[in-house]
Amino acid sequence: MQRMSSRPHRLAPVACAVACAVAASARGARANGRFPQANQLVVDPRDPAHLMVRSTYGLLQTFDAGGSFSWVCEAAVGFGGQEDPAIAVTGGGTLLAAMSEGLATSRDRGCGWGLAAGVLAGQFLVDVAVERAQPSRAVVVTTTGLGGGAFRSLVAETLDDGATWAMAGAPLPDDLIALTVDVAPSDPQHLYVSAMLAAARTPVLERSRDRGATWERVALDAAGAASVYIAAVDPADAKRLYLRADGDPSDTLFVSDDEGTTLRVLHATSGDMLGFALSPDGASLALGGPTDGVWSGPSSGPLAQASAVGAYCLTWADAGLYACAREALSGFTVGRSPDRGATFEVLAHLADVCPLACASTTTAGGACPAYWSTLADTLGQAPGACGASHADGGASAAPGADAPGDASCGCRVPGGPAPSSAGLAAAALLGVARLRRRRRRYSFGPSL
Repeated sequence: MQRMSSRPHRLAPVACAVACAVAASARGARANGRFPQANQLVVDPRDPAHLMVRSTYGLLQTFDAGGSFSWVCEAAVGFGGQEDPAIAVTGGGTLLAAMSEGLATSRDRGCGWGLAAGVLAGQFLVDVAVERAQPSRAVVVTTTGLGGGAFRSLVAETLDDGATWAMAGAPLPDDLIALTVDVAPSDPQHLYVSAMLAAARTPVLERSRDRGATWERVALDAAGAASVYIAAVDPADAKRLYLRADGDPSDTLFVSDDEGTTLRVLHATSGDMLGFALSPDGASLALGGPTDGVWSGPSSGPLAQASAVGAYCLTWADAGLYACAREALSGFTVGRSPDRGATFEVLAHLADVCPLACASTTTAGGACPAYWSTLADTLGQAPGACGASHADGGASAAPGADAPGDASCGCRVPGGPAPSSAGLAAAALLGVARLRRRRRRYSFGPSL
């Protein structure tokens, strides 16, 4: 359940709806225009030297604990624009990306990608979480527009490293927009889904003690916040969970010892809380963002500022506390701290990235060379730094060509109605929810 990430900026529903309408008539975009930034990091549960990082320009991987990083373009995976799909790695090494077009999977470390079929075909994927105790198992949650203000939200599971997917219990009620999903590490029957009521725009928690066969709704008293995201479930106590409420401009971290029934404030930030990580034993936590830096302390609180590093993601594993940061401000793109966020060892700079070596017959090998030349210049990559085979990066994407998945606000809701004004409003709401949700993914331990 490697978690906590960032969204690029705040988008009002009206602005997002306008952007969707414009995109529908003029989708030409050679690049998504976003600043190069890493914003989620996950650790392979079976291979701690293998890290996968989501960025605003594709997916990055290291297979040698940060010695080198390889890049896969967004087009190969199947997303683009402003979309930040939740990512995960299963125990068998399958890469997962929960996208608006479906669940993208790769079983060869990122060269070949395809969409999961069956129950997930055509669904709007919202979140993915790998189980800690059995990392060959994972769950995803979907929210797909049905029209008339209703949404198809369901939790699906894989028991075989993403090869097949099936419903986990019963569908969720159709009056909500799902935001996050999690499995209690100490009890895989215990599922949580945080959501927003579509009509009232108030936060709720759906909880199940029987692997989704039945769901119980809890209204969340989160100080007026409409969007609440699951930050973590305690590794030893299935009833203890951490929730992050999206405020403006500050965010709040709550803790509950009774499955979300009652909440207490653990920490409030002055700006966006883009990173959260629980230590592998659940005894300590770290959080932070671009404004507040990194804060850490006991999981019961209080927390103290460890450093001024502006965290865009945090992940805590046995090897240390990983962080995504903005290169120009913190001096690195990916770093690792041995001392709870006080200092960081640089693992990656922007200019350290090279394309993943893939055969031209694979998804990445066929799609990514067209984007590399322009990206290399943007990242400050020295000519020839990645070897002769990547010197020119292939033909650049033609100006005005459609960028794959160029639905910046998450405009398309698979299975939903035609983009009428009502449809655009619903899609805009979902787009805002997705962008905000992307800020909260967390991690606690390499086995997730």
